[in-house]
Amino acid sequence: GNTAPVIGTINDIYVKSNATASVNFTITDNPGDVITTSIPAKPAFVNVLKVSGSNYRIEVNPTKDDIGFTTIELVASDNFGKSARKKFTILVGHKDTRSAFVNFGTAGKVASAPWNNWLGTRTANSTLSNLKDEAELSTGFSITAVNAWSSLTDLGHITGNDNGVFPDAVLQSGIADNGAAKQFRISGLNTSKRYNLA
Repeated sequence: GNTAPVIGTINDIYVKSNATASVNFTITDNPGDVITTSIPAKPAFVNVLKVSGSNYRIEVNPTKDDIGFTTIELVASDNFGKSARKKFTILVGHKDTRSAFVNFGTAGKVASAPWNNWLGTRTANSTLSNLKDEAELSTGFSITAVNAWSSLTDLGHITGNDNGVFPDAVLQSGIADNGAAKQFRISGLNTSKRYNLA
């Protein structure tokens, strides 16, 4: 009988605003089947192209209005009503900046790149060194918990399918403490530049 299309691996995409990027992938199906592709709620800066045969390409051309994480679900359908779905993430960074993302939380709540995972409770003077930026390049930055944090929490909201502003592993858990105010120290910064913490 007829089988559903098979979508090959679609790698996550990182791109700066006002730049372009692409990723190639394949869709295979039974000989003679006609495949159509779609992306529900497709952002305007994302396009799917058929290159040839079973070869396809995602092309992205974002502006500053598209900065951030976007989860995309590609749907491939054949002319017999069978379909397949595949998710991937697009991260758009500002063309004039670089970012380093730190995921605090419970052990096991690991977020994929570009997140720097710093999981478990924080002891005084514990340090996460050489943070990587959104392009997975070493920044030379480090972050130190000046004070100890007493506990962890898993009470954060999750979407259940990683389609929130950040992955569920980031949203769900974090560090917590009901005591006095705590401090973090960021090292390795260039004093001639400006930085934002969010």
